[in-house]
Amino acid sequence: LAAYQAGSILVIWDYTRLGDESRKFVLLQPNQRCSDIFFSKDAQVVLGFWRSQTGQPTLTAWRTADGARLAEHRLSDSAGSSPIWADFHQETQHMVFVHGNSVLNACVACWDSRAVAPQHLAHGPIGGYSDGGLVAVRLVEDGRHFAVAEVSAVHFWSYAGLHSPPRQVLRVDLGKPVKAFELQGRLAYLLPEKGKLQLMNFEGQREQVAAAPPAANTTALDVKASAVCLGCADGSLLVCRGTSPDRWRSVACPAELSYGCAAPTVVAVSLGSNEDYACVCFADATHGVVHLESGRYVALRAGHGGPLLSIAMAPQLRMPTALAGRLLDADRIVQSKALAFLTVSSRRSTSSSPGTAFIAWPKQGAPARGALELTAGPELMATGRDGTLLESFPPRPAELQPDR
Repeated sequence: LAAYQAGSILVIWDYTRLGDESRKFVLLQPNQRCSDIFFSKDAQVVLGFWRSQTGQPTLTAWRTADGARLAEHRLSDSAGSSPIWADFHQETQHMVFVHGNSVLNACVACWDSRAVAPQHLAHGPIGGYSDGGLVAVRLVEDGRHFAVAEVSAVHFWSYAGLHSPPRQVLRVDLGKPVKAFELQGRLAYLLPEKGKLQLMNFEGQREQVAAAPPAANTTALDVKASAVCLGCADGSLLVCRGTSPDRWRSVACPAELSYGCAAPTVVAVSLGSNEDYACVCFADATHGVVHLESGRYVALRAGHGGPLLSIAMAPQLRMPTALAGRLLDADRIVQSKALAFLTVSSRRSTSSSPGTAFIAWPKQGAPARGALELTAGPELMATGRDGTLLESFPPRPAELQPDR
């Protein structure tokens, strides 16, 4: 299972199924924007952290089976507009969220699946942080500590006392700014803005990495009990089995995302519970699920990197009578070739060629990407909100049949 927000819809996706039964769509409240989404330990409930319209941090629980909203809880009385950083540990059922403006506050709670409500364990201020903001907040598996990572330092906090405020037990200043942070076992994984992956123990000392990952511009990180996964700027993944990296293998970017230009950057990666699959999000809003052992994407959902400029519905496709009489199962052939609609967006940021990106959505099969190039001609009447021309874009010959 995977869950993600698409506009005003929460999508619960069973990527092992095909067709309409693979996804459930949950209509969210107006302006509801989840900062973090988690599954409960038994995957029966989806938990979403967000700010209400009045600014209070809020937790909503939906039932996975049908998307019904089970409960909604206000986590704090203090209102604000700053982001919420949250984490949920499936084994301990503990959750932590950090929020605040000039001074940050942390709240730790335990999810009660019977009451469908969080039971508060600790709450209190944890001070202010640098202008670079927070990178991540992560719970330690011992059920007594959590870590707050900012760009230049990592802070470890204890919440062992029931209903007592968190207490800082360690601060580690970092030599290099970091862009991603994860905890697994007794190790912290640091992904610097420049440089290679670093490992640190809970005493603040660096651990030796048996085999550093290959030289690559890494952009995303996730760590689970038996795997480390890095996302790269070229759309590929670097995967290592075991939490002490000793041997790396590469998973290439899917061919569907490259059509005569650079592949989109991986912006987020999340390993599945058994570490056999990973959910990957790309900079052009495409997301997919890859089987790590084979390197094959078992599911891929296309997306646009910029706002939509136009949606064109395809006319009904009819086969000439003379040709239809000479073919077996002509209706099936028509259905397999027919388009449903075409979406046009602003030019992809990864593309070096001029033009506007489009995705052709067939009635059956995978969508196909392409690009449209503006040619000299009369002044066009239809323009997008940002002034981009929408009509008289002839397909480029080399992209009439992009890779599928």
